[in-house]
Amino acid sequence: MAIKTHSGSRAGSGEELPHRDLVAALCHDVGNLLAAVRLSAHLLSVDNAETDRISTSGDIEDLAVLAGALLAHVRPLLAGATIARVPVSPAEVLMALTRALKDRDLGGAALSIARGRNLPDVRVDPDALYHLLLTLVHGSLAAAPDGRVRVSAKHIGRRVILSVSDDGRQVDLDEIRGGSTPSGRELAIRVADAVLRLMGGRASAELQRRGTRIDLFLPAMTRRKP
Repeated sequence: MAIKTHSGSRAGSGEELPHRDLVAALCHDVGNLLAAVRLSAHLLSVDNAETDRISTSGDIEDLAVLAGALLAHVRPLLAGATIARVPVSPAEVLMALTRALKDRDLGGAALSIARGRNLPDVRVDPDALYHLLLTLVHGSLAAAPDGRVRVSAKHIGRRVILSVSDDGRQVDLDEIRGGSTPSGRELAIRVADAVLRLMGGRASAELQRRGTRIDLFLPAMTRRKP
């Protein structure tokens, strides 16, 4: 999927990569994560200080969580047009995200997640949306290990927009919008766009003065009049 640029600092969708290519790229990244898990497990077997062992154990847990999130993207990509879409409250998805990250060791980073109250329901695959957010937040935390990461939510017109922003290392827009398959954080953004387009939404990335903002545009359901 190639990504077109707006105002020189934003990446949105254009020509799409085949989903099978995205799946292959996800599997490649998962393989890298498993290699890191193996290395960390080896370090655990070494007679290190207790604080080092605790830190390494935390690293293994984080790597396993991220690998699981990446593998979760395979299902909606393979489902394609048959992906299930149900009404769900953004607040429920954001609450699940908050619970998943509550006990994560953030190091020197500061993470805030909006509650998403008073937003209309969106019609999506909730599990797919949750894992997209989890992957993107992990990417932002890695990019801003001593900075700030914020998940926000708003309603504009027919869209609910969930945003993941940070003040750390910026994404490579050229890699996101290029014809070749990216990896890491840039791959996560392209996967997010591909999955959301199956549900009537899209994703985009924009460089800020410091850091990056990733927007997930979700189809909002019309509120029923009382």
